[in-house]
Amino acid sequence: MIETKPVNGALACAKRGWYVFPLPVNAKAPPPEGYQVKSTRDPARIQLWERRRPGRNYGIAPALSGLTFLDVDTRDGKRGAQTLADLEMLHGELPPTFTVRTPSGGTHFYFAGPHLFKLSILRKESGLDSPQYAVAPGSTFNGGRYTVTRNLPVAPMPNWLPEVIGEDDRDDVDQVPVVDLDLPGNVAWAIHHLKYDAQPSIEGRNGEYTLLMTAAALKDRGISKHHAIWLLAEHYNVEGRCDPLWLIGDGPVADRLDIKVENAWRYLTKVRPGARTAQADFADDPPPLAAELAELDAWWKEFDASPAQRQKAISRARWARARRLVTIPDKDRQLQRPVS
Repeated sequence: MIETKPVNGALACAKRGWYVFPLPVNAKAPPPEGYQVKSTRDPARIQLWERRRPGRNYGIAPALSGLTFLDVDTRDGKRGAQTLADLEMLHGELPPTFTVRTPSGGTHFYFAGPHLFKLSILRKESGLDSPQYAVAPGSTFNGGRYTVTRNLPVAPMPNWLPEVIGEDDRDDVDQVPVVDLDLPGNVAWAIHHLKYDAQPSIEGRNGEYTLLMTAAALKDRGISKHHAIWLLAEHYNVEGRCDPLWLIGDGPVADRLDIKVENAWRYLTKVRPGARTAQADFADDPPPLAAELAELDAWWKEFDASPAQRQKAISRARWARARRLVTIPDKDRQLQRPVS
């Protein structure tokens, strides 16, 4: 990769299929407004940016490029290198991948995978984070240059990275559901997804990461942690879907299905539980489920109905409402029944 000028680095990135965007001269911020959608891998457009402001720097948009960056910061006494060494002792060494040295002496590791993380999501003193974008090789800052040190193909994201990179000082992450969890229609969707659509979890093929993202998909569709573990065990952790089968409730932490579900709730927090359900999409019409059921309960009280009778009516209403809002494939219509 030619790095004598920032624009050459940007063009080399575009040749690899990565999307880049302009930055100020000798600066790494700020990116242009809406840079995520304004980024390009078209050489002609990059050259146009260069003619408008010769010598400017460039950034790489991770989501469009299918990349995640791991930034190891060592400036001003930050202990990024030591933190990474500690993590590698626990989880194994990072695979050889495209690597860039920063002007401050830090390192950017490039990995293939969806960009899941927020800026500075690790503890600040750790010296690690997964930035919102990376300054492209060839760009300059504070008298130094972003320089490629390992010009290799980009390796797949390590299985353990999405989990440990989300660690922070909080005991738990606020994951307040946007809908009632485990509604029958959403459970039916989850069963169909696990049986037919979810990518298999295969050792040696990013199987740990695949299970983590499968658990996250259930969370996003309004399935509680407890119910997700049961559904995964029943419909996904079976021969042909997982190889080897995952442990549940006992054994090494790295081999346990229930731990992956916990980690999906703890670390993958960009989408709140239930936010990708039809109920969330139509939250304003009809009215919120809790209010609707409270009104029904009050109505039944006027007829001196017993608590058991009122609960039975509420359960029927909950089920009927879920059926109105959730579409289920025809071959799984038999799954449309209340789930106790």
